[in-house]
Amino acid sequence: MANNPIGNLCVKDLPLWGDREPCWPVLPLLGELWGIRVRWHLDPPPPVFITQVSLAAGRGWSTEGELPQVYLFGYRLDLTKVEYLEDPLPPGGHCLEFQLVEYHSSKLRRIHHLRQWHGPVYAQSRAHCESVMARDLKQAPSAGPSPRWKRSQAVWPIHAGTPMTFVGQSTLPDKKVTREHLSAGYTVFLFGWFSDEGNCFKLTMQDLGAQTAEEHYAEEASRMRRRKRGKAKGG
Repeated sequence: MANNPIGNLCVKDLPLWGDREPCWPVLPLLGELWGIRVRWHLDPPPPVFITQVSLAAGRGWSTEGELPQVYLFGYRLDLTKVEYLEDPLPPGGHCLEFQLVEYHSSKLRRIHHLRQWHGPVYAQSRAHCESVMARDLKQAPSAGPSPRWKRSQAVWPIHAGTPMTFVGQSTLPDKKVTREHLSAGYTVFLFGWFSDEGNCFKLTMQDLGAQTAEEHYAEEASRMRRRKRGKAKGG
């Protein structure tokens, strides 16, 4: 880890560390990508600070003293700079990974490295990528307001067979830092599972500006109704 409070590597504001020792994580380039062994030919990209969240009390944490605080960072990997050592994939494109710095009682507790293994969920390991469609959940746990997303297209991460707690969301605005180091326009949704043995975090992403199939068909139906009304008036 390194102290690196650089303003142009923040989506919005600089992180507020308070009396915590600042931790700007250093990216580990892993030798595996989507289950394929790889070799990287690039310098580690700089993690960009996205947001910080104070976790709710009463979810596996003591309610005494300071509440836990997490800081979310993200970075983009250039896939033209990767060598696939088995099952080569077509070159080009990029992928995103995230690091979540977890503090408790002002002390650094853990850095969670979240990446896609298979499917839409960013998780710490391949064994923790389970999710369900959000529309299929009768009751979805949340530490505050519910996610503001396209529910029909959204997935909800689960852990140990149970839906995780929604912690918060942050939109990546269209600006230089997100265009160069992340994916501008997407919204990140953070979920947590809290226990005394250790906490688990996962996240998903969604382009809220993209039109879903339901929205497309609804727009077409509305257009057809307007057209029929116009013909009726004209006739």
